Amino acid sequence: MGTLFHFTEITEDVERIVKQDPVRPNIPIRNRIGRNRYIAGLGDKSDPEAIVCYTLVDYVPAFEEELFYDDCVVHDIACLYTIWSIKKGAARKLVFDMLNYLKVERDVNRIVTLSPLTDMAKRFHLNNGAFLYRENEYTINYEYPL
Repeated sequence: MGTLFHFTEITEDVERIVKQDPVRPNIPIRNRIGRNRYIAGLGDKSDPEAIVCYTLVDYVPAFEEELFYDDCVVHDIACLYTIWSIKKGAARKLVFDMLNYLKVERDVNRIVTLSPLTDMAKRFHLNNGAFLYRENEYTINYEYPL
């Protein structure tokens, strides 16, 4: 499988790829790349194997709107809020690559998710080493140990 990459600006490739998001298709692309918001992937930028969108914050978001606050001073918590595989099994590898990247390159203290309340999300995160952190009204937070 491919290597980890980051999109740093909105391009036609990014727009095309984000339109495939099965988890949070409602989030506009302009909200996904910014001061503390990122899109990463595995493989080739023009033909990725898996994609993850995440934000660096100083709190654990409970609602989708909280992903886009720009008032954080410290960005020591990484929140993965959408991840999907284009190639079978690639999302799992992407999670592990992201855990390493965020721990080493971004020096975060915690890695959490803002996941939908679905059995698929639950199985995915629990089977990849996360634990249940908090169940919210419309979402659930899983946390990956560092």
